[in-house]
Amino acid sequence: MFALALAAATRLVYLDNGGLRLTVPVAMRISRRRAGFEVDFYDLHERRQGPAVLNLFVGGGAYDLKGYRHICLNGRQAWEHFSGNSGALVVGEPGRDAVDAFYAHLPSAKVRLAQRIIASLRFNAGHICKEKPR
Repeated sequence: MFALALAAATRLVYLDNGGLRLTVPVAMRISRRRAGFEVDFYDLHERRQGPAVLNLFVGGGAYDLKGYRHICLNGRQAWEHFSGNSGALVVGEPGRDAVDAFYAHLPSAKVRLAQRIIASLRFNAGHICKEKPR
């Protein structure tokens, strides 16, 4: 019963012409800013006002992945770095076609929300990898 209530409180969102999918709370507001040719920023807000819970940078770009841990996220290669109330994840092909999801200086409840959204992220670019059983 609890899982059904939780699923009803979220929605599946398609961004970047359907190449990026993620699950967010129903009330979450997503704003988009064009940052250049084939590069977009998305800010995910829990309410109309206030700072973003999560920021997404979608498109090409160079990344310094030093200090990041290489993982497999929903079948695609990714790199993550989480520290306290801040974190970042890059999935896809850094330098070509990637998504950078990041948050900073959030209270613990918002960190858990941002991490749930990041865990739901599916991107149709990058090397395919196989998840290790837990």
